[in-house]
Amino acid sequence: CSPPWRKFFLWHLGEDWVFLILLGIIPATFSWAMDFGIEFFLHSTIWLYEKAHSNVFLQYLAWVSIPVLLISFSAGFTYLVGPQAAGSGIPEMKTIVKGVDIKDHLSLNTLLAKLVGLTCALGSGMPLGKESPFVHIGGICAAQLSRLAAYLSKVKQCFMCACKAFHR
Repeated sequence: CSPPWRKFFLWHLGEDWVFLILLGIIPATFSWAMDFGIEFFLHSTIWLYEKAHSNVFLQYLAWVSIPVLLISFSAGFTYLVGPQAAGSGIPEMKTIVKGVDIKDHLSLNTLLAKLVGLTCALGSGMPLGKESPFVHIGGICAAQLSRLAAYLSKVKQCFMCACKAFHR
């Protein structure tokens, strides 16, 4: 027998208030994980720089090579996994809000490319902000959650119909 909170949560999962709570929690969790990754990359660069304290050439190489590698990886990963993730995403989100459907712009591949690419780019020390890309990330989360809510609504309706059919 499952705990009562699980039954309550699963029964109310398709409702608007749960949708809005999840829409706040999921991007916040992504932001926290990105901050953790960014901090890791920045500290790794500094750690490698400090380990080469006796050789100026190695210090220069450590200070330049890790950011270049991170930026190259960010660009390559975004290009291969989700090219729609390039840029801030705000102009595309404005277009989607006005009713134009842009193919694969709100997909999970685009979300993954945006998260990994932005984490690597910011972890390289590049002076970018997370605010504009998080408009796009929030839009992707909303689109995916609405797909989940529509699916759960259908499942709940089928379940209720089945219960009514067997109740007679």
